[in-house]
Amino acid sequence: YDSPLFLIVCKDGPGASGPRAALLDGHLAHVEANWRRYVLAGPLRNPGETPLIGSYFLVRAKNADDALALMMGDPYVSSGMYGSMA
Repeated sequence: YDSPLFLIVCKDGPGASGPRAALLDGHLAHVEANWRRYVLAGPLRNPGETPLIGSYFLVRAKNADDALALMMGDPYVSSGMYGSMA
């Protein structure tokens, strides 16, 4: 798969821990269904702290719009759980 890579950093919105737990299965299913496009993904935490504050994704996409379309298929994104995405 020869495409540019896009780093997407998602910061949790208020009260994200409830939706994060409820949507975990759908989130993981989305990543698994698109595993060839996900180069790297993981949780964000403040140094030395346990609570999650967001997620990061390094994805293969044709362009920024394609990367956004991929991310919109993730229930974590489409539910509005993240307060920001950059």
